Amino acid sequence: MQDLGLGNERTVRMISGRVWDEITGLLAGARRVTAAVAYVGEDAAELLPLRSGSSIIVDASEKAVAQGSTAPIALLAWKDAGAVIYSLPGLHAKTIVCERKPTHGNPDPDPFLIVGSANVSANSARRLDECALLTDDLTTLREAFEALTAWKLRAGEPLSREDLVALAALYRTVAGDDPADDRAADDPDRDIPNSDIPDSDAHGVPDDDDPDDHVAATDDAVETDDTAADVPPADTTPAPRPRNLILTSVREDTPSEEAKYEAEVLARDNDLAIADTATVLTPGREYLDYFWLDFDRDYYGDPFPEGATVVATFRNERGQLTKTCSVSPPMRIMSTFRDHQAERTYYYGVVRHSGTDVTYTDLQAAAGGAGRTVNLASEDPAKVFRPGAITAIIGLWGDLVFE
Repeated sequence: MQDLGLGNERTVRMISGRVWDEITGLLAGARRVTAAVAYVGEDAAELLPLRSGSSIIVDASEKAVAQGSTAPIALLAWKDAGAVIYSLPGLHAKTIVCERKPTHGNPDPDPFLIVGSANVSANSARRLDECALLTDDLTTLREAFEALTAWKLRAGEPLSREDLVALAALYRTVAGDDPADDRAADDPDRDIPNSDIPDSDAHGVPDDDDPDDHVAATDDAVETDDTAADVPPADTTPAPRPRNLILTSVREDTPSEEAKYEAEVLARDNDLAIADTATVLTPGREYLDYFWLDFDRDYYGDPFPEGATVVATFRNERGQLTKTCSVSPPMRIMSTFRDHQAERTYYYGVVRHSGTDVTYTDLQAAAGGAGRTVNLASEDPAKVFRPGAITAIIGLWGDLVFE
């Protein structure tokens, strides 16, 4: 498209030099941005503006933060603007997908993808010669979305504001760092004594480049051989405890072929079963499920944002909400698909399989016992913030473990 600098005969071009001068301008008309950029500097929110509905994956491990490669102040700015933040230690990608707002002159703008060398930092913007490829090729965009979704799944729960505040206390705490030198944001592998770097990231993952970690891991492996029977199977690993829940009731119907295809792609790329085949799984094993809302429902903003944990009650075939309607285990929203032909928004999420059947009556009783009345007759989502009510609700699935 001409407004992207692409003509009718080309779908890709290169940006070089001070690339953020152009990239920031291209993102000004964004409706939603989905990005993965390994390291971000203190002024990253100015270079890469993210708003509600947008998400970004970074390396916010304790090591990256302590040595100044990732600045929590930028992550907090994005968080306060409504963006969803993920941390994936070891990430080295620089990938941005932009879905644009329609305008009078361009009512149906194409999304575009930027892949390049630049981190989001003043060093990258002002000192370094970078390059990036920009494309609106739909096949490549789909591949980018698939990669971003896979990274989010590996990252797990989005970072909370409390997580980011805790990380801010670690920023540039490695001995010898000069806080005025923002080159750290683009040189995470510079020579720093391992003794000054925390042994694990914010999610407890050992640093791969610390030889002491490898020695410890080897020793543990030897000990584990003698006690293998005591190690729980992978499918019973505790799931992250949700900080809040969104309760909703949804109608069951036949999804569109496009929506089913989206589910198949997500399941295949992330090695997940789909809900229809989840009965073959053992409790605790993750699978993909999805539900949808019609466009004619009047909601303020997105009722089920990415990273939210949803507990869905499925109405019967006549669309009625009865006491015996089944309730799905907590689902973490990972992706959405707007089917304009069917006029529906599909929400895809990761669910842990449970052998426990829970009904709407069970849900009401558990929440009510913790002082939270649940009435989903109107189909409007209901948020649950009280820790006691959350504990009571997730406790309905006794074969699932949360921590």
